Amino acid sequence: MSNTIMFAINGTDYSHRVVGSGYSVQKNDEYNTWTDANGKEHHSAYRTRIEGKFNMKFLSATEFDTFMGVLALAKNNDLTYPIQVYDNKSAQTVSITAFIDFTPSRYRAPNWDDMMEQIEVTIREQ
Repeated sequence: MSNTIMFAINGTDYSHRVVGSGYSVQKNDEYNTWTDANGKEHHSAYRTRIEGKFNMKFLSATEFDTFMGVLALAKNNDLTYPIQVYDNKSAQTVSITAFIDFTPSRYRAPNWDDMMEQIEVTIREQ
């Protein structure tokens, strides 16, 4: 799995910035839940959706700023992005259109270099 794309935006691969532990991205069933007259719960699936979260680590503020530029160029009018992610359940890299959310936290290192802390990225297929 060393050459597997874990996360790419519009063809720009950021797998080398995905932190190895805690990668939880997978295809899940979406369904309606209903209870019958006997009190038994049922699920009626209507679609599947890739969703999940993972952490990224950038080695410099400049590298993070470049990442933000790639995001800006790939952003669609409906606030989605064309991305590739690794689906843990199917063990395949899949191409999807997804919403991406994260909150960056910048800090200054003791040598006064601006650094970016590890960020948690949440993705949800459109």
